[in-house]
Amino acid sequence: MSVFKKLIQQIEITNRRRRLFKKGDCILVAVSGGPDSTALLLLLAALRRKYGLKLAAAHLNHGLLRKEAARYLIFVKKISKRLGVPVVSKKVDLRRLSKKYKRSLEET
Repeated sequence: MSVFKKLIQQIEITNRRRRLFKKGDCILVAVSGGPDSTALLLLLAALRRKYGLKLAAAHLNHGLLRKEAARYLIFVKKISKRLGVPVVSKKVDLRRLSKKYKRSLEET
């Protein structure tokens, strides 16, 4: 059995135990473009039909990764399009917001 199928099984087991989602739910998946969030999107997309899930991807450019940010957004849009998942994206200046609200970058 493939690793992907094992992960699907684990998600379904965890979902039965913890009730993470139910049939027909709408799920907004935060997708940075990194491996963890991309894997989550792929796994939920694989479960979409079985559970009647409505998925959308949300991508936030926090303004910290200047060179990589555009590539991440392009990647998220590309994979979402391939999966038939709509994407919502936004760009913010996290450094400015953190100064404005006198909070750490992580907290902001």
